[in-house]
Amino acid sequence: MDRTCLITGVAGFIGSHTARLLLEKGYVIYGIDALLPYYDVAIKQHNIKDLSQHPNFHFYQENILSFQFEQLPVKLDYIIHLAASPGVRFSSQRTQEYIDNNITASIRILDYAKGQAFRKIILASTSSIYDDKGELPYSEHSNLDPKAVYGISKLCMERISNIYRQEHDLPIMTLRYFSVYGPGQRPDMGIHLFMDKTRKGETISIYGDGNQTRDFTYIEDVAQANWQALESETLQGIYNIASGRSITINSILDKIFRVVGNTTTIRYVPILKEESLHTLGNISKARKDLGYAPSTHLETGLRKQWEWMVDSEYKLG
Repeated sequence: MDRTCLITGVAGFIGSHTARLLLEKGYVIYGIDALLPYYDVAIKQHNIKDLSQHPNFHFYQENILSFQFEQLPVKLDYIIHLAASPGVRFSSQRTQEYIDNNITASIRILDYAKGQAFRKIILASTSSIYDDKGELPYSEHSNLDPKAVYGISKLCMERISNIYRQEHDLPIMTLRYFSVYGPGQRPDMGIHLFMDKTRKGETISIYGDGNQTRDFTYIEDVAQANWQALESETLQGIYNIASGRSITINSILDKIFRVVGNTTTIRYVPILKEESLHTLGNISKARKDLGYAPSTHLETGLRKQWEWMVDSEYKLG
């Protein structure tokens, strides 16, 4: 019997990769995405162009805040809730949007789920909820102290989902993603921006001195983690989904210059208060419980992202 999965935010970066993998694994996918113009909607449409040709992919262009779940034609086995307003930097300027799309929308998903018999519900969270003054690497039990509205909204989602888990015995698993990159990355995200500006010879602005560090996680490893979370016998818990390695922003720029085959000017500007100085995830719990084993080396992932950017620019016109 086919396994069925609802993926919210299915036209996004992580959503489209996850849907593609699950279709390969034999799942039937019901995808929801409002195609909000946080970035060019043509990119989102391109993300699901191939998926839309698959007989087991069913797409609803609707907002979760108003979606009528009873229109789904079948009883579903799983949910992967990825839809959200993303990004740290501008979230404080659009607080209500983040409350609506990251907290209220998640509550609608949980309210729908409590009346069903789901095998597993996966919620997407973020490394941005950690206290970056804490000891590295972050474990799932590290202190939480998000600096930005985005991280606060995700932490609220986690706290609320924990109440639903306890009161309604929901099989909720929360995955905290660390700096996801690779083909399809949003154009507002760091590696995409750095590659684009390097190609054009435009100045790259770096917040701080460039010695802050990030744990970059390749998109296919993240999609694999989502699938492993669905398949695992573990029903509940919080897991870091990271590479388990960190690199300075200055060093990632050096690698990008080599991949793109060009260099450009770097301008250092004062760091923003919303920005974390360092991220690094301890992934031992995900290895043990989920079988998570990220396998993509950073240089390989950067090269694949650059190849996608060159190719998709042609495809998107």
